[in-house]
Amino acid sequence: MNEDLIIGGVLYAAAVFLIPLFAIWMVRREILLRQHDKWLASIEWVMLEIKLPLENIKTPKAMEQVFASMYGTFSFGISFKDRWMKGRLEQWMTFELVGFASRMHFIVRLPKPFRRLFETALYSQYPGAELDEIEDYVHRFGKELPNEEYDLFGVDLALLKDDPYPLKTYHDFEAVDEDKRIDPIATIAEIMANLKSDEMVWIQILARPTSSGWKEKASEIVLKVTGRNAPQKPKSGMQSITEFAGNLATAPLEQPSWSGEKKQDPAPPKPLTPGEQNLLDKVEEKVTKIGFETIVRFIYLDKRTAFTDSNVWAVMGAIRQFNGLNEFLPNKFTLTTPKATGLFFRNYRLLGRKRKLFKAYCERMMPIEPRRFGELRLRTSVLSVEELATIFHPPIASVAARTIRYVGAKKAGPPSDLPILE
Repeated sequence: MNEDLIIGGVLYAAAVFLIPLFAIWMVRREILLRQHDKWLASIEWVMLEIKLPLENIKTPKAMEQVFASMYGTFSFGISFKDRWMKGRLEQWMTFELVGFASRMHFIVRLPKPFRRLFETALYSQYPGAELDEIEDYVHRFGKELPNEEYDLFGVDLALLKDDPYPLKTYHDFEAVDEDKRIDPIATIAEIMANLKSDEMVWIQILARPTSSGWKEKASEIVLKVTGRNAPQKPKSGMQSITEFAGNLATAPLEQPSWSGEKKQDPAPPKPLTPGEQNLLDKVEEKVTKIGFETIVRFIYLDKRTAFTDSNVWAVMGAIRQFNGLNEFLPNKFTLTTPKATGLFFRNYRLLGRKRKLFKAYCERMMPIEPRRFGELRLRTSVLSVEELATIFHPPIASVAARTIRYVGAKKAGPPSDLPILE
C-alpha cells in the first residue's frame, strides 16, 4: 500500500511539473512559428529570366564569381531580438533550370533588395546577357498538384557524405583541347530539348549563405585519413580535480598517471596512397571556398494519360554525373514513390506527399526551425560556390542553340551626342 502511494505521489509530482513545461514549450513554439510566417509574408520576391549571348565563351568559373558575390547577402548571424521579435531568418534565393516544350530557361528568384547585387554580379561576368522580370511559371497549375489532368514525380537531393567531401566540379570536365571540353549542363539541356508539349522538367537549386562552421568537419576527415590522433581539448576544472583525486587515492600503490602525459614517442605518420592524397587535396580545396546551404529539388510533370518514367531516370542519370568523392542522394522523406511512403495507405500517403512537395517547390521552401507538424522533413547540404556554378551556369557555345533562350538584339541607350529637338 505504501509503495502504491509513493509511486502515485511521484507520478503526480512529475505530471504537475512536466505539464506546465510542455505548455510553455508549445506556446513558445507557436509564437516563433507565427513570427516566421509574418516575416516571410513581408518579403517581396522578384523572378528574373537570364537570356544568354549566342556565342558564350565563358566557363563556369565566371558563374562561380557570381555566386561568390551573392554571399554578400549573408547576415553573419541573426540576433536573438530579430529572431524572436521580428521572426527574421537567413534569407535564401533559388536558381532554376526549367524545361518547357523543347526549351530550357535559366531563372533566378530572390528577394527584391538583392536584385541590384545580382544584376551587377551577372553583368560583370556576362556583359552580353539580359535579365527580364517574369511571372512565376508555377502559377499556371494552381496551388495543388497532382490533379485529374496532371501527375508528377519529385524528390529533394542532398549529399550522401559529410559536407566537406566534394562533388565533381567543372574542373573535372575541362580539357586543354576546346573540342574535347565537356559542359555538364549539356546533358540536362538535351533532355529538355526532347520534351513533348505537355512535359515539364523543373530543377530548383535553393541556396542560403551559411557560416564556416561546416568546415570544422574537414579536420576530422584529415585526422581519420592520416591516422593521427585528434589534439586534446583543454581540461575543465572539474576534470582536473577528479584526475587529481584519483591519483591521490592510488599514490601508495602505483605511479600517478596524468591525461595527456607523453609515455612514448608517437609512431611516424603512415605514408598516404595516391587516392588518400587526392581525397585530402579535394577536401581542403572545397573548404577554402564559400559555402551555401543547399537543396536540389527536382519535379517532372506530364499529363496522366502520357506519364512515363523515362525522363525521370534521364534527369537522375544527368545528376549522377556530378558524383565524385561525394554524391547526391534522394531525401527519402520527399521521394514520391510508393515504397518510400510506408506499408499502409500507400496511395493516400503518396498523393499527400506529392502535393506537399509541389507546395514546397512553389513556395521555395527551405527548412525552418521549429518545423511544423506534418510538414516534409527537408534536409540541406553545404555546396561550395564552385559546386553551385557547376550545376547552374550559362552553357558554353558548343551546347545546341535550339535548347536555350538567347538574346536576339542587345538593348542599348541612345548615343550621348544625339541632337535634341526643342
